[in-house]
Amino acid sequence: MMRLGRMIWLFSLIITGGGLLSNCGGPVVHNAESMQGNLKSLALVPFFLVRTENDQRLTSCPVCTSYFTSGEIAPEASDVITSLFQDRLAAMDYRLVPLKNVEEAASPMRQEVSKPAIFAKTLGHKLQVDAVLLGWIFHYDERIGNAWGVEQPASVAFAAFLFDGRNGNILWHTGFDETQKALSEDAFQLFSFIRRGGKWITARQLASEGVGRVFVTFPGREPKRVNH
Repeated sequence: MMRLGRMIWLFSLIITGGGLLSNCGGPVVHNAESMQGNLKSLALVPFFLVRTENDQRLTSCPVCTSYFTSGEIAPEASDVITSLFQDRLAAMDYRLVPLKNVEEAASPMRQEVSKPAIFAKTLGHKLQVDAVLLGWIFHYDERIGNAWGVEQPASVAFAAFLFDGRNGNILWHTGFDETQKALSEDAFQLFSFIRRGGKWITARQLASEGVGRVFVTFPGREPKRVNH
């Protein structure tokens, strides 16, 4: 039964991940063997917001060539997703620089974020960390309704990149892009539908699912199963 459950979970991860396997190439680890055990300290920069104009439906990633669903971004989006990433990293025993210290060090460099690799390298040197994690939010729209019926479902899209704090090289990157759909709209949502108890979830719950999925391949530690 455990093996069957594991297979079902992995299959659902593949087919229900929304943009997980298409945006930014899905979770990708670069030079994983050379990184094993070498990543001990890390600076997580609060996620940036990417806003679009004129009802633009897609927007390009600032680092890679992928496109993400764009749309409304709730005011709490950066705090929520940054906190979710921080909790996951803390559970993996990384030495995390306090967010307040990261924000103070990054604040004078905000105009340089258009060059993410240089930004990460400079910040990495300032904070003396092995790696710097940067992320962008393209869509974070709350559901309108409740768990049993909605006028509008939750929608979340983000990308995250882990840069080497010494040279700015990308060590890992991933993307997540999903709008919850009814089973009648998308039969491939079957496993997500079952896992969620047939309920419409909030944007925070959807973001939590997405962060949990992408961390399965996060470098430097053993992959962990997503808990829902």
